[in-house]
Amino acid sequence: MSAVDSLTAPSAARRGPLAALRRLGPTGSHVAALAVVLLVVIVVASLLSETFLTSDNLLNVARQVAVLGILAGATTLLMVSGGIDLSIGACASLCGVIAAKMLTGGDSATLAVLAVLAIGMGVGLLNGIAIVVSNAPPLILTLGTMSILEGFSQATTNAETIPVSNFGWLGAATLAGIPMPAFVAGLVLVACGLLLRFTRLGRDALAIGGNEHASFVAGIGIRRVKVALYVIAGGLAALAGLVLVSRVGAASPMGGVGLELQAVAAVVIGGASLAGGRGSVAGTVLGVVLLGVITNVLNLLNVQTYYQSVATGAVIAIAVMSGQAGTRWRSDRAGGH
Repeated sequence: MSAVDSLTAPSAARRGPLAALRRLGPTGSHVAALAVVLLVVIVVASLLSETFLTSDNLLNVARQVAVLGILAGATTLLMVSGGIDLSIGACASLCGVIAAKMLTGGDSATLAVLAVLAIGMGVGLLNGIAIVVSNAPPLILTLGTMSILEGFSQATTNAETIPVSNFGWLGAATLAGIPMPAFVAGLVLVACGLLLRFTRLGRDALAIGGNEHASFVAGIGIRRVKVALYVIAGGLAALAGLVLVSRVGAASPMGGVGLELQAVAAVVIGGASLAGGRGSVAGTVLGVVLLGVITNVLNLLNVQTYYQSVATGAVIAIAVMSGQAGTRWRSDRAGGH
């Protein structure tokens, strides 16, 4: 190789597609790669089902993933700070049940919405205070909260579903052709993205997730940040419960159960680290859409529910393993240099 070749070869390598991805950073490169994966899945889905790309079906997908999108937004805020809340699904169920009881009891929709949002934020406040005071692992503590909230939901309804006929505007209406649930979820996710990128709370959350001790030394109010994030998560869980009740037309004491794990899966697929310090709302959106598309096309193909669980679980496992492999690869490269 000539002297000229030896000088130009590295420059050419730096202009390659892999180098371009690396310049985006670990989060940006993951989001870009996930966007390509989603595009491939959409193409395959359109080939497998001729109704997949119809406007009615795509709007249906948007409507179906709305509740998951709201909960995933809340989960993103918590996970980038190193936290997690497994009670948000149960909180959504309880808030939906309480709203249904109020609406069927003659209370106004405005009062029901305000009361439920306050309850959800109150649950988040209790979670946050309990975590920072006891220093207990959020995973375990919120698992206990989940069980408590599920019990309250069952007791409140006597384990029965409550039909709601006067609250359909939030779940069935459209705005400029966009289903209202998807519109609300979009606003929530945009707000979460702006919070992470442009506010002190968001920057502090990322710093705490990256290195809590260094954040403490830098003067960040760790307890204040954590409690605030759990309060926000509780409020968003309540909103998700309202959207779910309005969309379904009924409140089930177990309506939101399981959604917390799907939200965690969407956030992890989107590139967030379970250890905190890394994640993006853009990645979360792609994770939510990917899960929604997979579920939708499997429904269109009349695949049994249990096989759908297998497929979704496989996607999650592959995403987690690839994320961990990417983290180790970047760590090894950093150590080698």
